[in-house]
Amino acid sequence: MRKSYVVLQQLKAPPTIIFLGDLMDGGREWTHSEWLKEYQRFLLLFVNRVPKSTRVYYMAGNHDIGIGNSVVQTALQRFHEYVGPTNQILDLGGHQIILLDTLTLESDNADVRKSTQETIDWLQTERTEMQTVKPRILFTHVPMWRPPNTYCGPLRQTTPEILSRSGYQFRDQLFKNTTELLLDAIQPNAVFSGDDHDTCTIPHVVPSTQQLVTEYTIGAFGWASGVPIASYALLTLYPQSSDNTTFVVQN
Repeated sequence: MRKSYVVLQQLKAPPTIIFLGDLMDGGREWTHSEWLKEYQRFLLLFVNRVPKSTRVYYMAGNHDIGIGNSVVQTALQRFHEYVGPTNQILDLGGHQIILLDTLTLESDNADVRKSTQETIDWLQTERTEMQTVKPRILFTHVPMWRPPNTYCGPLRQTTPEILSRSGYQFRDQLFKNTTELLLDAIQPNAVFSGDDHDTCTIPHVVPSTQQLVTEYTIGAFGWASGVPIASYALLTLYPQSSDNTTFVVQN
């Protein structure tokens, strides 16, 4: 994995890297000393292997902090302290890149979901009050809801669709109402997600505008996640003067 990651830096030389979450397997359960040991290993494998000029951003996954009502607040606080904020809005390539912590959004605890809700409210207000807004690309760890048996496309290596399952500190898809809220409030030009370990490309419809938005679920960058071939995505952004966005995705 380390060698493949280093080769990718040499071949592609990306100016920005975004990790889509689940940085470690047991981040929500380990003791602090266990977590620090694994975090140092993560830094050795990935963070210390990129040029200093490369900007690197990290999203939290359910393996890092839990999800919904099972979010582990001590793990969330530790992620903030050592890794960084779980909600970020970036200006890259003439686009608004939104790294959104949808894991805490589905919690019934107002304090847990506060940061994410405030981020969504700000984005919605900006779109309402400003005449023009840069094209938006939304990143969420957990894929969005979709109707049962929605085909993921030819790049998928396992089941034809992302199943709708949930259990101890995991959920395969966001709730339907969460998905519709995000699409309406943010109105992204594209969505990227992770978590599933496999690749999936599907369309969504923004309820209020009926516009189509494509979601790209990126497979795991690893060979021990139940998927034969590891995945990554290269996103190339081109600044646009209109509200339409142009980008290229390679998987």
